[in-house]
This record gives sequence, C-alpha cells and structure tokens, in this order.
Amino acid sequence: MKKKALSLIVALVMVITMLPLTGMADGGNVEDSNVTYTVPGGYIYFDKSSGTITDADLGVTSAVIPASIDGVPVTAIGDNVFNSCDSLTSVTIPAGVTSIDQSAFYFCDALSSITVDSGNNAYASEDGVLFSKDKSMIVRWPEGKSGAYTIPGTVTAIGEVAFVNCYNLTSVTIPGSVKTIGDCAFQDCGGLKSVTIPEGVTSIGELAFYDCYNLETIDIPASVTGVGRYAFGYCDSLAHVYYGGSSAQWSAIDISEGNGCLQNAEFHFTGSVTPQPVTITSLEYADGAVTIEWEASPGTESYRVYRKQTGGSWKTIKQSTTETTFTDSGVTEGETYWYVVRSQIGGVYNDGWSATAQSITPVSSITDVVVNGIHYDLTTGTVTGADDGVTSAVIPMTVYGVDIVRIGSEAFVDSRDTLTSVDIPESVTYIDHTAFNSCRNLSSITVSSGNNVFVSEDGVLFTKDKSWI
Repeated sequence: MKKKALSLIVALVMVITMLPLTGMADGGNVEDSNVTYTVPGGYIYFDKSSGTITDADLGVTSAVIPASIDGVPVTAIGDNVFNSCDSLTSVTIPAGVTSIDQSAFYFCDALSSITVDSGNNAYASEDGVLFSKDKSMIVRWPEGKSGAYTIPGTVTAIGEVAFVNCYNLTSVTIPGSVKTIGDCAFQDCGGLKSVTIPEGVTSIGELAFYDCYNLETIDIPASVTGVGRYAFGYCDSLAHVYYGGSSAQWSAIDISEGNGCLQNAEFHFTGSVTPQPVTITSLEYADGAVTIEWEASPGTESYRVYRKQTGGSWKTIKQSTTETTFTDSGVTEGETYWYVVRSQIGGVYNDGWSATAQSITPVSSITDVVVNGIHYDLTTGTVTGADDGVTSAVIPMTVYGVDIVRIGSEAFVDSRDTLTSVDIPESVTYIDHTAFNSCRNLSSITVSSGNNVFVSEDGVLFTKDKSWI
C-alpha cells in the first residue's frame, strides 16, 4: 500500500477535529479531491480534479477501472500508477480514458492482460496487448506475458517502452509495416537472442535494446539512418550484425554514443558483393622463398595471406595486398607449409577459407619435390609417390615449370588406404600398370579431355581409343 497510510492519517486528523468527511468512494477515506476506489487486493487512487488515476496499492491483484469515480469521469492513468504491483495480473480500461502514461505499468511482473473498452476512442487492445486506437502503434506488451510474439501488420511504430522489462519475451517478429522503434522499446528484454528489423525502419531509438544481455544477432536494414544513444548498450552477447547495405552505407549511419557492443560485433554486409573463396594456382619454391599465386576474386578490394606449418595454427604473413602474388621468404627447407588467401570486400573477409588451403615442402633437390602430399621427380617429370593420408590427388600439368608426363610404379601405394580419386592432366603420357596397386578405396580416375594417350569414363581409366581398359 502506497497511499492508504496517508489517507488513514488524514482521516484520523479529520475525526479528531470533528471536520465533516467528504469525497468517499467505496468507503475509502479521502481528502479534498483525492479519493480511493476498492479493487481486489487494495485501493487505486483517484484525483477528482484531473480525472486521473494517480496510484495503486502494491497488493492489488486486478484492476477494473470504472468509467467514473465519485461521479467524476476517469480520463487518465498517471505516471507509475501500478509500478511494482507484483501481484497485478489484469487491468481493464474504460472508454473515457484518453491518456495513459508510458510508465503506468512498470515492473508489473505478473501482468498478462490489458483490456480496453471497445468504445474507447484513444486506445484498443488485442490478446491482452495495449495499442493505439487504430493499432498503428503498440503501446504496451504486458510484462507477465511470455513466449514469442508477432506484432500485427497494422503497426507502423513500436512505442517508447512498449516491451521494456519483458524478460519472458523469447522472440519477436516485427512486420514490414513498422517504420520506427521508440526509445527503450525492448530495454531489458533478457530473453531475446535474435531480432530482425525489417526494411523500412528508419530509426532505432535511444536505449531501444539496452541491456538485452542475451541478444546474439541483430539484422539491421539499409533503410536505417540513425541509431540512438545506448540503443545496444550492455548487449554483451551481441556477436553478429547482419546489415542489408554495404560497408560504405553503414559508415554513413548516424550512430550515437554508447553503442560499442554493436560496433564491436562481426559484421556481415548482406547488401554488398559477398567475398568469395580464393583459389591458389601456384606454389613454387626457389632461392629460399615460396611464391604464392592466386586467381583474382570478383569485386575484391584486397587480399590477406595466411600460413601455417603442419600441426600449427594460422598466422597472417601479409595483412593486405591488392596483388595476386606474394613471396614468403621465411621458410625452412624440409618443412611443410600450408597457405591460404582470403578476399576482402567492405571490411568483410570470405568464409570457409581454410578449405582452399594448399601446401608445399620446400626442397633444394628436384628429385623429390612434394606438393600437396604428392612426390615428384622433376628430372623425369614423374609422379613417384603419395603420402599416407592423401585422399584426392589432383596432378598438375607442371611443377616448378617442369611438365609432369609420367606416373611411376606403385606411385600411390603409401596412400592406398585413403586415396579416393585421382585427376590426371593432359600432359601425362605414361602410367605404370602398378601405379594404383592396392588402392582399395579409389573410386574415380578422371583424365583431362585434352590428353592424347588416356581417357576416362565413369571414373574408369582407358587408352585414348578405349580399346584397352
């Protein structure tokens, strides 16, 4: 009870001084224009001079507000009227109410239903949710409701504090009709993990998602031109931002202070060209250095080059370059090195990049050169072996400028348990009959269509005229 004690004190003074009692409603004691009205669990308090509900006892469990109290029409629900009424489950608002303060229902953890009289010209309700009369604005989603919620397609604005403190809201679907998200709209909605803001929204209000501490991803459309102060303050779990425009468009948005969680997340610019994986076309070792060459990727602004040794972790060896070649001089002969190149557009690098890695083992001798686990004798242009663990052997036409023309005896015997496919270039003119001995998992041999000696069909190796399998 917040004001009942005051009323009793006033009543006692009036009795002692033998002054007449005035302004009583439902037996509640009043002073001047302030009266009480009995509801389950306590009183609500009414100012007759302004027609405003001004307060409620903390123990109130439900409140059916009448059209009038003590003969005076009820026209307004004031600030913080039901604040912290933890047992309040429902409120019914009469037709004459034209003003409801945005703080009226703060911290009403059990409130699950707000019902408005159908004759009200300022407000409406649907499924216990408070709206403006035409349902163009959602005014208040009760804090005691739980689960997912789909905002109706009539709504163009999410009002200030519409969902504030709604900890049990697990997801919200915002329709394309919405253009603005008000201040504090989703503040302290700890149950939200992902929110998609639709195209057409132009502004995100101050503190709109403040302290949504479980929010992990947010989709922001290119139509947004401003993000208010601390709109994403204390969103400490925010990891991914999917923006519907380009990096340049994002840079033009007016983002106010207190949005470090937003700015520090990983950005995905879905409206721009997506950076694509880069194909390394050549790894060559000479004069103590490995030279990497790769294909240009469409729309790429720059490339980043990574290297790791077998069993090690990836390290950046070239932060940024616009070229399609790079020479790595920090290598040791006999060690195997893996290389990857990533493309960058608008500050975003391509995903899935480790799948494009290529390896080389620098050696001075040309009789046993290893590239991607396959051994070559460059004095004769022969494939001489393959490491255990090689699964797919793509034999190049040339290695270090030497044409590969032969596949030697038992070349793949060491990879017999893992090898599943072999691609043979047009340069190969001789394949020893024991080259694929014991390769029990080999299911496909593919020969380049330009090869003049061999051909393949359905993964089977033939002579060119198919007279001999």
